[in-house]
Amino acid sequence: MGFHARWAAAALSALALAGCGIISRDGPPTGEVVRNAEVSLPDPGYRVSYAYVELSPQTVDMFAAPAERFAAFSRGSAYHGPSEVRIGTGDLINISIFEAAGGGLFLPEASRAGNVNIPPQQVDRSGNVTVPYAGSIRALGRTPVEVQREIEERLKPRALEPQAIVTIADNRSSFITVLGEVGNPTRFPADPGGTKLFDALARAGGSRLPPFESIITVQRRGRTEQALLTAVVNVPGQNINLAPGDVVFVSRQPRAFLAFGATQSNAVGVIGSNNRRFVFEEENLTIADGLAKAGGLIDERADASAVFLYRMTHRSLLRRAGIDVSRYQQDLVPTIYRVDLTQAEGYFIAHNFYLQNKDIIYASNAPARDLNKFVLVIRDVTSTLSDIATAKIDLRSAFGTQR
Repeated sequence: MGFHARWAAAALSALALAGCGIISRDGPPTGEVVRNAEVSLPDPGYRVSYAYVELSPQTVDMFAAPAERFAAFSRGSAYHGPSEVRIGTGDLINISIFEAAGGGLFLPEASRAGNVNIPPQQVDRSGNVTVPYAGSIRALGRTPVEVQREIEERLKPRALEPQAIVTIADNRSSFITVLGEVGNPTRFPADPGGTKLFDALARAGGSRLPPFESIITVQRRGRTEQALLTAVVNVPGQNINLAPGDVVFVSRQPRAFLAFGATQSNAVGVIGSNNRRFVFEEENLTIADGLAKAGGLIDERADASAVFLYRMTHRSLLRRAGIDVSRYQQDLVPTIYRVDLTQAEGYFIAHNFYLQNKDIIYASNAPARDLNKFVLVIRDVTSTLSDIATAKIDLRSAFGTQR
């Protein structure tokens, strides 16, 4: 073996040995992790099956879902009239009974028509109140008008044309509660005249979050519905009338998308680069908006004809577009959408295709870029070998070695 070969082998061996103890790493090497596992599950060889959709003027309308508004309040939640306040356990009730003339059950003979007020009483644990000469009256779960009618029916045989007025003096059971990310969490009695959602939020000091991140959750009688605050603002019908017992909770739900590949946000050396997760910062964004937030494509690197969007798409949407989804059992199907920005209509398509939470945008590298990477690797290897040869010659000169 010549000096060149022996010297190169020794250098490589030294580098390898030095690397084992000198080169730092954040954790154990792959081989060590795999070898030391007591139980392992190797790759079974299966791959994720996904649908592929080319976005074109003919297909974009099938998949360009409308902007997400999260306006999920159903018609059953949107009370159009005043809130129907019903009497509950613990409520204080005022009862007044009127008679048409004196000499009846409650008024002396010399009296004209008048009334008698029964002292306020609390609805007991059984849900009843007591009325003189009428006995125990069921009040729990009924409206004041319903209680009035029963009192009148019971007093008719003994009183002169009796009429009753029932009011809730202290509503202790029919409250509306506003909690979460609001200025001042509060609990207040339901107004028989009705309480709008925005009125309740105003009582609580409003949301402390940006509207496009404020999710309004309404709990009512075992059901939960949600709406984005900006959606409630934009759709007047979503400013629903709250019902007694409703709980309104304001929470934060930042929506974001990811951008990978040949975008300026991933460019090396760019200030603020290496940011791949972007918060919407407004109610809705399109693919064009997403690319703009990522800084756009890198001209010398990106393949503008291959911008991909990764998303879980409902199988019914794919079926309506004529795609065979029989192999998928789940409701959501992994789907990759492609938009070609080298075509003039590509930007119109990108501007009309709305992003959804957790979407992934991938801007593919141009084929020439991969070739350039390979050339750079070859160049670096060649340069390294050249440096080793130069170092060898210098060593020979220093020690006077002649071969």
